[in-house]
Amino acid sequence: LVRDVGRGRVMSNDIFENAGGEIEIRGKGNSQVEGNKIHDSSGSGITVDGAAGKFYGNEIYSNGRAGVKVKNESKIEFLKNVVSAGKHSGVIVESRSNGHFEGNVVKLNGQCGFEIRDDASAYISRNLVMRNVNMGFLIYNGASGLLQDNEIACNGMSGICVMLNSSPNISRNLIRDNCQHGLLFTQGGKGNVESNQIHSNRKEGVRIEGPSDPIIQRNTIFNGLKHGLLVCDGGRGTIQGNSVLRNKGSGIKIRSEGNPVVAANRFHHGEGRGVHVASTG
Repeated sequence: LVRDVGRGRVMSNDIFENAGGEIEIRGKGNSQVEGNKIHDSSGSGITVDGAAGKFYGNEIYSNGRAGVKVKNESKIEFLKNVVSAGKHSGVIVESRSNGHFEGNVVKLNGQCGFEIRDDASAYISRNLVMRNVNMGFLIYNGASGLLQDNEIACNGMSGICVMLNSSPNISRNLIRDNCQHGLLFTQGGKGNVESNQIHSNRKEGVRIEGPSDPIIQRNTIFNGLKHGLLVCDGGRGTIQGNSVLRNKGSGIKIRSEGNPVVAANRFHHGEGRGVHVASTG
């Protein structure tokens, strides 16, 4: 436990099987944590509570709760770590905290890879987020941030889910082979989705449910097992400048009072219609 402006460097330790969690930094503490094995706790591997820290090159695995939890206006750098095989989500950033996450592998966790929630913000770049049981990313309750240049693959539900008035920028990611949608916007999700490669997802590449209203622009959406895009249940959105091809369903399907703006896209070589507006769209 590091607290009350405590500092220090925690390096090359094996920290395991502690009942209350493995590393906790709180109350304006600010530590550097490097090259440790942090595992098999019944709590979280790392908790940062109202504090700061830098985490580099750690292996964080098989913990009973989150691999990493950042809360109460904390600010961290999290670089080149592996977060895996936890029973909960790999990384949780919440309650107006902020983090810089780069070059990490977040995989095989029992819930999501990342949860960004409750007015938190994060810069997330060049991570591999794969084979988590639920979503790769769950972004909700007013969260924001930038997801850029990540590979988001083979997660058990959607690659990215944005909901409840959250509005991230999502650019230049590879979003592939997820068991549901590549991206799901629901319950008022917003944001800008630009210049991503979205392919081979088992449901729609992008699904927008009302009253969500994102901007989807200049992406390539291909080889999906259903529609390239689906706008439904009162969903809106601006869909422009995308290339949508070789999907099993329609390029875009609009139904159930969906009402997007669709402009300057290329829909081609699909197995269904290019643009399909159903009777209630």
